[in-house]
Amino acid sequence: MLKFRLISLFYLLFIIVMLGLVLRKHLCTNCYYYNKRCNTGWGILAKFLYEEKSGDFELGLKLAKFTWATITIFPIIIMGVEVHFNMLNPVILGIFVILSGFNFLIHSYACKTCKMKEKCYG
Repeated sequence: MLKFRLISLFYLLFIIVMLGLVLRKHLCTNCYYYNKRCNTGWGILAKFLYEEKSGDFELGLKLAKFTWATITIFPIIIMGVEVHFNMLNPVILGIFVILSGFNFLIHSYACKTCKMKEKCYG
């Protein structure tokens, strides 16, 4: 059980570092919405963390694909290989899949209305 707690801690740290710091540097500092309110809410945060145009946008796009794939697929794999299966696992997995679907829909709407949609392909 301890190893799954450690895995969960590393997963949480990965999310915080990648979504909160790394992607803000490479994507948001090169975005039209830098220091502005955007649909995802990251534009103003990026202003407090980094200088404008200080990141590599192309690298950010690659890292974003990797990050979102990892964030989505990793919990499903871990729940599938967990040794101590209990009846709560399918419920948690179901909630995760439903929330991931909502996140996808919300993000898709944000992308459709974004001024960077031609450059970003998010």
